[in-house]
Amino acid sequence: MSAPVRTRVLGLLALVLVVALVPGLVLAALGYSDGATLVALGALAGLLACLMAGWRIALLAVVGLACATAVAIPVAGTPWAAATVVAAASAAVALTSQRGISAGLILAPITLAFTASDPPLDALGEPERAVVAAAGTLGAGLFAVAVTHLLHARLPEGDHASRSRAVTYAAMVSVLVWIATWIVQLNDLGHAGAWAVMTILLVVQPYLQDGSHIAVQRALGTVVGFAIALCFVLVSGVPILVYAAGGLFAYLALVFKLSGRPYWQFAAMLTPAVVLFEGAAGSLTTVAWERLVATLLAVLASLAAMLLVRPLYLAHAQRRGLDRW
Repeated sequence: MSAPVRTRVLGLLALVLVVALVPGLVLAALGYSDGATLVALGALAGLLACLMAGWRIALLAVVGLACATAVAIPVAGTPWAAATVVAAASAAVALTSQRGISAGLILAPITLAFTASDPPLDALGEPERAVVAAAGTLGAGLFAVAVTHLLHARLPEGDHASRSRAVTYAAMVSVLVWIATWIVQLNDLGHAGAWAVMTILLVVQPYLQDGSHIAVQRALGTVVGFAIALCFVLVSGVPILVYAAGGLFAYLALVFKLSGRPYWQFAAMLTPAVVLFEGAAGSLTTVAWERLVATLLAVLASLAAMLLVRPLYLAHAQRRGLDRW
């Protein structure tokens, strides 16, 4: 990418992100911190989907996320049901690796994992809680998609996986996510557990070689991001400042991803972004420590799973004469 194009794209990303996070900033200023986190993640999911998959698919992703949110909240107390909803969404996104857009849609199941693990808006009863959460997610996502599309901001697609690889990837992701979400629900681990699910979704890739590389860098980046997040403890009593800082790090994460920097640097920016979005409604110190432990455990679990299936992937690659598997 040439320097002028890069400058233009990064400028558009900054503008898109600021505008897309406006609804969450308003809620944070009014004291609805858990609602701010919900719409922030919904907006980021819509934004990234539109950037990498186009506005039509982004609309489908946002509507799907809202519908899944409406289903996930009522079944959040039933481990197998909640795990099934999150795993199904994860598998659907993994299948889009065949079109090279799974990385752009990955925030949808991640957002769903956080919602299912610790449903927001607990002051409301059912079914109002599910309806309001779904509407908030939908509104924020549609707003972000509209802004992104109107500003003509777009990122290139990723590698296109073969159909068989996409199916294998979806199967592996769905099994790991189902088990992780079930454990999170069974032990009531809340957002700390959802962070482990998020790590699995980010680490496990269509190609095992990519996943192993990302796993190590994910762990390193999380440690660095953890230290950065702790620097904001002094302003933890001012939710709107914490939320705004989260938006800044979300932008830096996108910049690092776009500029092709090492993955650990992207993870180092993404970690404080999500920690600050979550920590706006609680203790930043507790959130940061829980996320550090959850990430390291999830990285180890993902590496173990990849080692188990490595012989199958390697044998398939050897039969087809592939260097990448």
